[in-house]
Amino acid sequence: MDSKSATNCSTSMNFTSNFSLCPTVQPVPLGPMVNPFDEFFKFAFGSAIYIIIVSFITVFANGLLLVVFFFDPFKIFRTATTYFLIGLAFVDILTAASQEPMYATCFIMMYLRHPDTLATCTPLLNVGQVIAVAAMNASFLIVLAFTITQYIVVVSPLKYGRRVTKSRVVICVLGIYAYSILFSLFPVMGIAEEIVQKIDNIFHSITLVYVTIIFYILLYIAFRKKMAASESLREDKTTNDRGRENKQTGVERKFIIVNFLLIAILFLTSQPSAILWIYRLYSNEDPNSPRVLIVNLMVADNLLYLKFLLDPFVYAWRIPKYRQALKNVLRCGREEPETTFSDRVMAQLQRSQKPSNSSVYTEAAGPDLQEGMMHVKEFSKSAFGSSIFIIIVSPMTIVANSLLLVTFLVDPLKIFRNPTSYFLIGLAIVDLLTALIQEPIYATCFMLMYFQHPSWTKCKSWMKFAAYFSAFPISISASIVFSFTLTQYIVVASPLRYGRMITKKKALLSVVAIYLYHTLFCCLPLMGVPQETKHAIDLFFHRYTVVLVTIVVYIILHYTMKKKMTAGRSLQSEEGRHVQVQRSFVRLNVVLLIIMIMFFVPSVLLMTIRFFLDDIFTARYGIRVLVVNLMTDNLLYLKFLFDPIVYAWRMSKYRKSLKSTVYRNKDKESSRSENETKLTDTRGQVGELASAELNKSTITLLSFKNVSTD
Repeated sequence: MDSKSATNCSTSMNFTSNFSLCPTVQPVPLGPMVNPFDEFFKFAFGSAIYIIIVSFITVFANGLLLVVFFFDPFKIFRTATTYFLIGLAFVDILTAASQEPMYATCFIMMYLRHPDTLATCTPLLNVGQVIAVAAMNASFLIVLAFTITQYIVVVSPLKYGRRVTKSRVVICVLGIYAYSILFSLFPVMGIAEEIVQKIDNIFHSITLVYVTIIFYILLYIAFRKKMAASESLREDKTTNDRGRENKQTGVERKFIIVNFLLIAILFLTSQPSAILWIYRLYSNEDPNSPRVLIVNLMVADNLLYLKFLLDPFVYAWRIPKYRQALKNVLRCGREEPETTFSDRVMAQLQRSQKPSNSSVYTEAAGPDLQEGMMHVKEFSKSAFGSSIFIIIVSPMTIVANSLLLVTFLVDPLKIFRNPTSYFLIGLAIVDLLTALIQEPIYATCFMLMYFQHPSWTKCKSWMKFAAYFSAFPISISASIVFSFTLTQYIVVASPLRYGRMITKKKALLSVVAIYLYHTLFCCLPLMGVPQETKHAIDLFFHRYTVVLVTIVVYIILHYTMKKKMTAGRSLQSEEGRHVQVQRSFVRLNVVLLIIMIMFFVPSVLLMTIRFFLDDIFTARYGIRVLVVNLMTDNLLYLKFLFDPIVYAWRMSKYRKSLKSTVYRNKDKESSRSENETKLTDTRGQVGELASAELNKSTITLLSFKNVSTD
């Protein structure tokens, strides 16, 4: 057996229990086989979730950047060097829209042991490899070219207009694209893999980065000399000439700051991968061992993905002129006087009602209205940040709770078919409703408010509906957690009576009753009940009383559980499994209570202050009250995201049930023996992928390099 066959055999043994391909002299381990790459697959799944989030934000940020560059109404980005930034944005959005989703898809399929992993991921990873190598090399070269042009601006400003033109910059960017694509195709053309790897790492990942840093140092020295020369000549200039000189110097300083930030990001995100590749290319350790692959995935590759995300924020979002141009583009060129918009926002805030946990409909009335109008811009910025937060949290909440509901309703393992599970189902439903209804309404209206879009006036009816709806999920969540805690106390205190007292039907009726009660309560203002009365009941009963009683019940539950555990070993030996289940439920209840306290207490305290001191409080602090309320609302939105993670994703049984749900239809089509055969074949395919494709091509692509020997 040659060395290549021996390597494949050893790797195959790590992934499958088929030892027929291996020499008989190799010892066969006793007991169940342990896949050494199982730990890596878990990290790969976490990295897939990270890539999905980063990819979405990267596409969104760079997409807006390209829109402003091409439709800029103020013509402030029509310089030659701007085309370097456009080229960099194209690279970022291409990577985030194509290569990152490919890797995320394959990581999830590997984690789920999908039978089509080999057939699906092989072409995806081959294409992603070309995109990844080309994108990173193009990014390095564009940043270097951008630095050189800035050096020319400072050293020879008079010759800059002749040397650096738009056409030359466009040709340079296109040439960088062509070179990067050609280099990424070298392995396909038959050039030795080891040679390509070493050239890529030494020249692109290391040399280009440090050459860029050298040019930045030269740029900084030239800038300091120019500043000193300008200082000596400033006394002989007129006032207008000095003003133009100061303006030019300020522009150059901004360019240098941008360049420095880009280099810092490039260095911090690229060098961990470069160092790891030096280790993989020149060390004696297996470069495809699980330990090396995990470090490669979690440290090097995720930092590279972060680089594509940070680029637009460094050179665009931080610049006020860019944000102003973006506002103008989103308003379709329609301008609105800032004072008029401030008056309109303050008027709508004054006419608003005070819901239980809504930020926008807080009364901002007070004797010092003019001072409140001065803070409208501050509130609109906070609202914009809150909208970005909601846009990120809402899809994650929808996905997490939707998968939870699917697993509960189609659970093939029947491990969640107990009465208390219906309380968790009710909690997941209210989380999903909030992420589908309330959060998108607030995010949209906050965006329109920040960009001063004329459609902002149409948000009044929608936000009024969201104001009535906002108290609904919080009250239901607190009531369901209280009911869940009470049932767990019955489980521990009277396990023999639990089966008669708590049934599926009773639990379902309790959840339905909670929903009906809180729906009726939210409609009280429509029935003529004063809003102040409704707020008082909601605050003191649904917030203080329910939360405090839940904490008291938990303390009693914990005391009872501890007493039961220490009562005698006989009970523990006979009902050890039952006690373990109870202990698990108690831990779950503790975590849910901690989340509820952490996320509820800030909102409850602010509601109490506003209820008793609203006129004085808002008159003194004005719009700042709304900003604080935005922060407390964001904590509540985060609570809806954490719920499924706490009581579902952390449980191994839930994850197994989710996998079984994914393969449920295929399992029904065959008998048990056929299922076992298919499972063996699937493991063989996954092993083949991991050994032949994953270890030699896929995983090493995580650092945007190709080590495939195909």
